[in-house]
Amino acid sequence: MSKKLSVETKQLLSRYFDAAANLYGIITLKALLEIYNEQNEPIDEDSFLEFADNIDLSQKYYYIVSEDEFYDDIEETSPINRDLVAQYLILDVDYDGYYTIKEQQFGKPCYVPDKDRLLKYEEESYHEKTPSFISLRAFFRNQPELSKEQADEIANEICLMINPLDGEADHIINMITGMFSFSFTEDTLKEFFELYTDLYNNSRLHSNRGYTPAEMREILY
Repeated sequence: MSKKLSVETKQLLSRYFDAAANLYGIITLKALLEIYNEQNEPIDEDSFLEFADNIDLSQKYYYIVSEDEFYDDIEETSPINRDLVAQYLILDVDYDGYYTIKEQQFGKPCYVPDKDRLLKYEEESYHEKTPSFISLRAFFRNQPELSKEQADEIANEICLMINPLDGEADHIINMITGMFSFSFTEDTLKEFFELYTDLYNNSRLHSNRGYTPAEMREILY
């Protein structure tokens, strides 16, 4: 039987749901409950599920779905094993993004930062200001046709679009040139590719359950 949750607990849970969607792309409710209980006063599964079932998803950038909605050959998903899924992954009518990330996540450990760092991801615009990011931002700030504000906006937008654009450099370049009317020369394009590759390797990917490619290589190899 579920227990009545305090307003403060519900507010904190809401922050965890938002952060998890942004950091992981896909995570089971079971895994999210485990993370929450490790970092806070534990709550029971029934109370957690009741909270999840009462979220107004029309106000969120994620969905809560059952895996059996996407696969025909699996048993009915239990409520706690449903997935919290970032909205962009199931906007496609074929759900290709969902299938792809689920497959890429399979068998990988889950990155779990401390509570304060994890909750920074509740803001959809948050990303870590890594040395790779600072170098890429400096590259754009050094382009004479861009203002400092434009350069910063481009660098931030690249970080936020790495997951939705699947990290493809060509997609990122098209986004930059389309949104900001910025043209690369042969030299600047080469430098950009080098900086972007470093940024990608140090970015937290949904396909890696929050780990960066650099971290995942250390874990797996």
